[in-house]
Amino acid sequence: MITLTSQFKEVYKEMYFSKKKLRLGLEDSELEPVLKEYILKVMGYSVYEAYLKYINESNYNPKAVFPYRDAVRKSFISLVQNFDYSKSRTITEAIEEYGTNFYPTLSKYKYVDKLIKAIRKIYSSDEKNPNIVIEQKEKMYKISLIDDKYIESMPTMVINNIENLNSILEHYLLVVLSTENNYKRIFDQPSEENQDDRIIELLMWTLINVSNEDVLDIERFFSKYITFISDTTFSQFKEHPQYLGDLLDDKLYLLERKSSCAYETPYYLAFMLCNRRVELPNIRIGIEDTGESKVAHILSIQTTQTNPNPKEDPIINKEIKELLPRTSYFREYNPSHLLSLVITLGMLNTAGIEKVYAYEYLPMRYQRFVNEGRKNEDELYQYQHRLTNKFINTFFRLIEFTNDIEIISYPENGGLFSFRLKKEIKFNNELLNKAYQIGYNQKDKINNYYERIKEYKKDR
Repeated sequence: MITLTSQFKEVYKEMYFSKKKLRLGLEDSELEPVLKEYILKVMGYSVYEAYLKYINESNYNPKAVFPYRDAVRKSFISLVQNFDYSKSRTITEAIEEYGTNFYPTLSKYKYVDKLIKAIRKIYSSDEKNPNIVIEQKEKMYKISLIDDKYIESMPTMVINNIENLNSILEHYLLVVLSTENNYKRIFDQPSEENQDDRIIELLMWTLINVSNEDVLDIERFFSKYITFISDTTFSQFKEHPQYLGDLLDDKLYLLERKSSCAYETPYYLAFMLCNRRVELPNIRIGIEDTGESKVAHILSIQTTQTNPNPKEDPIINKEIKELLPRTSYFREYNPSHLLSLVITLGMLNTAGIEKVYAYEYLPMRYQRFVNEGRKNEDELYQYQHRLTNKFINTFFRLIEFTNDIEIISYPENGGLFSFRLKKEIKFNNELLNKAYQIGYNQKDKINNYYERIKEYKKDR
């Protein structure tokens, strides 16, 4: 039988060589009730109850299994490595103090506390028992789902410095409330929720957009979204549709639209063919200002659901496909998505934005479908397969038409696909060349980052 005491002693022994100020020297009967209380306070009632059930079953079934063994071990590691060794105390006092202060300590960080509540809502549809484990090492925290069924598809969220993240989250909220965006509408909707609940809702919807790389640095993720919301690169297109040029025997217009917080980015680019009254696929894009340069993050390319003339969609898609050469590779892609992407790349390049990231997989958006329970496991797999393949194959198809885009990284193991645009880009296809030039020729309407930097340096 594996008891809490045996698990704790095992962890303590492994870490003891560097923690010689504390001597264990306790009987199991003294330690076990203290550890039970600790588990109840820190990991919640569902884990505590599962442990009691396991102990009872073990009396008559030697094959009984405690499902949260690994999660408890993680929590015990945090417990031991965060003991305050500067004070003289017994081991039981140290355990009791850490367990009692665990959540009150987190609650001192007002916005991180709300973020953790948002993470609970993302990870599980059961808000009362969301089955998460929080690991701590000084100011660093890791938050993960402990249900084995989803452990592979749900990455651990990493807070590298809780104080720094709290400041960033406060800044994020201020930016959302003080700029022209639709994220702040969550605070305007009639609801019985109080202000704190709405902040949690905002953080939850934002956090749903993390990639497998973003989860390793939640501070950087929210810093990135601050710049997404603040960015003005395409702001001259936000008031009304503006004419870009002629494409597909029609007049092409662009409008930068605002998204609600339920979508991937605060703004997206909507391309419209005027005479046919149809929208090309939307580019959901975020522009990040790193301080040294701007980079583009394309999280999604989506066929609009509000087309005034939806019958034209398949016709236009067929027209575009016929103007592109056939390929034996990357067949699972959408030709009209490719056209919107090429126009956007022209606009990015003329704005001085060379580096582009494409997001193959957003694990928390997938988890939302799991929580909703509207699709079975096979349907979820097929949905994500189509979503991922069509999106990323559009970028691979793009690379087939030009030698002027340099691939930086491939989307391996859930990572990002990234590439760099050369200053001059030529496509070996007439339609794509024309589409790219239409985007590139918008320089006078685009807030050019590098031009502003040059002017700033000149003035100084």
